[in-house]
Amino acid sequence: GQALAAAADAATRSARANGFMSEGFRLAWPLALDAALATGDLGQADGLLGVVADAPPGHVPPYLHAQLARYRALVATARDEPTLDAETHLRSAITQLAELDYPYWAALARADLAGWLAQHDRGDGAGALLAEVIAVLNDLGARPDLERLQPLASAIGEQMEPASATSLPGRVVASGLRPS
Repeated sequence: GQALAAAADAATRSARANGFMSEGFRLAWPLALDAALATGDLGQADGLLGVVADAPPGHVPPYLHAQLARYRALVATARDEPTLDAETHLRSAITQLAELDYPYWAALARADLAGWLAQHDRGDGAGALLAEVIAVLNDLGARPDLERLQPLASAIGEQMEPASATSLPGRVVASGLRPS
């Protein structure tokens, strides 16, 4: 509860003070949405989605448009809404994030889609997609994300290999930063 409130407050204050282009908002907004989804607070998630969705045209950078599509899908899935809009939003997010050259975020969107496909008895497509995700996250050294994917991988029968010790630390990858 308190962590979610703090993350949501940080995201909305950052947007008001510095705009959507600020690094603070770019980092806080997805974290706040993740917290809202993890706690099942879909009202808070809706409010956070509205911060970006209701922004004036031209104020939202492409990265946030891509994340908006991803989180719309995740909120719809959390509500168990019987719609293919979630799949459409996730595929859109994957395309946008890949075009922006954000391999970490594109991999997370692919993992979300793999989970959605598996949940809707389309595990054949989920396995191949999750194999791609695992390869990318291994290359990036995103161990915490690989650990979070283990239950999904087990459910669809995908083998996971641990990230190598020489891979990048997860916090560098998660920020979207790439080493020079």
